[in-house]
Amino acid sequence: MIVFFTFLNRFNVASPPSTTATTVIVDVISDVICPWCYIGKRRLEKAIAALDGQHEVPVHWHFFISNQLNPTMPKEGISRQEYRTRKSGSWEQSLELDGKVIAVGKLNESILPLTRWNEP
Repeated sequence: MIVFFTFLNRFNVASPPSTTATTVIVDVISDVICPWCYIGKRRLEKAIAALDGQHEVPVHWHFFISNQLNPTMPKEGISRQEYRTRKSGSWEQSLELDGKVIAVGKLNESILPLTRWNEP
């Protein structure tokens, strides 16, 4: 997930002249099937909620197209186990990485649909 922030200050007419409100425009480029991107999305939502409405934070989502992420992937695809083995070095390493994603997801209270992740 790639995140770009743009900060804009604007005069708040409802407040004293010394008060300005900040608009933070957030552009996010994300892979919709990436669990790390989902965790990042949840963290961003929590950060925005923590501002408690003090600032305007419009979020603009931009998504990768699958062939942008892996242009060498055959159109017919390959098995998940083969893909993850190539990417991680071994199937065992892939499963270890999945465990890390699950642990971080639990820490961030992210509900990840991982029930089928470890199937080849």
